[in-house]
Amino acid sequence: MIYVVEGTVTAGFVSGVATNTVYLNKLSKGEIMIFPQGLVHFQVNTGTETAVVLATYGSEDPGTQIISPALFGNNLPSLLVEKATNIDEAEVKKLKVLLGGSG
Repeated sequence: MIYVVEGTVTAGFVSGVATNTVYLNKLSKGEIMIFPQGLVHFQVNTGTETAVVLATYGSEDPGTQIISPALFGNNLPSLLVEKATNIDEAEVKKLKVLLGGSG
């Protein structure tokens, strides 16, 4: 779970490998988002100011998900993938083509 103390963040997660559906939320100060256990998730500062977020974990068992198809085999916007992974735009686009993603 994350709680936005200050700023604006875009947060989301990718459902299991079968569908790779992306769920996104734009969160502002005072809002929370809960991530399902074991799924690839991210949060990126998409505002113009510094963002402060508190994170908590519901279990010491993180679960697992195969990360390559979860990040690149869907319609998750490339800009968010670039920011969340520090992979450059050209490489993100190449991986999306390779793994069947768009965006």
